[in-house]
Amino acid sequence: MGTKLTKVVAGIVGAVLVVVLAVVAGRHSVGSPKKRTATESSVPTNSTVSAGLVGFRDAKAGWAVSYPNAWNRLQSNDADVVLVLSEKAPELNTGGSILARDITLAAPVTDANVNAAKEITDKVVNGEGIQLLAQPAVVHEGGLPGWFYFYSFKDPKTGQEGVHSHYFLFKGSTMVSFVFQALPKESFQGLATLYDDVIASFKGSA
Repeated sequence: MGTKLTKVVAGIVGAVLVVVLAVVAGRHSVGSPKKRTATESSVPTNSTVSAGLVGFRDAKAGWAVSYPNAWNRLQSNDADVVLVLSEKAPELNTGGSILARDITLAAPVTDANVNAAKEITDKVVNGEGIQLLAQPAVVHEGGLPGWFYFYSFKDPKTGQEGVHSHYFLFKGSTMVSFVFQALPKESFQGLATLYDDVIASFKGSA
């Protein structure tokens, strides 16, 4: 499994994929998105990592990732959300989006107990209108263990069906949640390679 999962599931879903810019992590919306400014816990590195990608470092949790430089960087009202990006203007509520959230857990998760952590991730993903498109799988990204989910959902604003490629990565007692969204779901195939590049750039220690 790993960074090629999004390409694999894109083949499974074929022409039935979609992207919602309501940017939902699990079942949690980010509120009214606005242009984002840097904070102490989320600092852009200002260095281009590869063609079209720019580096980002979450100073508080100590991880880094690269994201599409041409995408819109937004601001969330949720303090746990450290990065929100949209492919198109937020008011269009369509296209690709990426959301990263740091969640503090009661106890650390490691390779030794990552299977037990599925009880937590299942609860985040579970919700009305959610349909798994592939079985959850254990992954390792950037040196961190985690779980990967691929599922469809209904956008509460438009009723359109969208798709989430969702990674939960565990760094001690911090669960880093990455939601790669496509709305409508048909747009996922065109975003799969980019999403692979973004998650492949993730570094658990930065």
